[in-house]
Amino acid sequence: MILNLVIAYSSAKNVYKGVVAFLFGIWMIWTLGQIKDFGRADLNNVKSQPQVLRPRASEKKFTILFYAKPSSFNPKTVVFDRCNYKNCELTADKKLFSKSEAVIFHHNSFSTLPDKPSGQVWIFATQESPYHTSKRFKTDKLKMKFNWTKSYRKDSDGFSPYAFLRKKLENPVTNYTSIFMNKTKNIAWVVSHCQTQSKREAYVKELSKYIDVDIYGSCGKPCSFKNKEDCKSNLSTTYRFYLSFEIHYARTI
Repeated sequence: MILNLVIAYSSAKNVYKGVVAFLFGIWMIWTLGQIKDFGRADLNNVKSQPQVLRPRASEKKFTILFYAKPSSFNPKTVVFDRCNYKNCELTADKKLFSKSEAVIFHHNSFSTLPDKPSGQVWIFATQESPYHTSKRFKTDKLKMKFNWTKSYRKDSDGFSPYAFLRKKLENPVTNYTSIFMNKTKNIAWVVSHCQTQSKREAYVKELSKYIDVDIYGSCGKPCSFKNKEDCKSNLSTTYRFYLSFEIHYARTI
């Protein structure tokens, strides 16, 4: 009995390692053949000489206006307790535009710009790659308008990553072999952008020749669950692997 369990565990582990190595190998070969224009655009298209706000030693409150913000963003959730500059206040009240030391413009939240007061710092904020933003913002009208950038790029004036990876303080014991063996399908992919600069759809088409890939969303079949969370939960319990790709190739530093 024990011997059978050991053999089953070893087999599942070897299958898991083999599939992962297989997927990674195909991805590497395909990607190296596709990358042609990795350095297509750069945030420097909208970035000029940085300016420095007044010294932090000042007791004055500095106002930072999020002039054009994403609809989901709430300035009240931002606190400066852990920042070097604690005497700052973030607002979305456009009436304070002329009195603000710095103004933030989210790339997808404005079509026109106000006249820029002398000495005011303008910040271009985006979480999208330059491939997505360069065509719209690489214009003479916007030249020398923005002083700083805020993005996922590490060389931005304001580094704003999508997330941080941190080591877990506790690592609960999980029987991954049992989880793997109880799943019934191989690969799922939920996607809404069907034609991309990274050509991820071409990779998935090639991958589908060797292993079954079920595609959901706008580019595939609808999920059988109306509730998004129920759909995600079903995919997690049913599929052994999930595909996730960037839409564009872009530098991070």
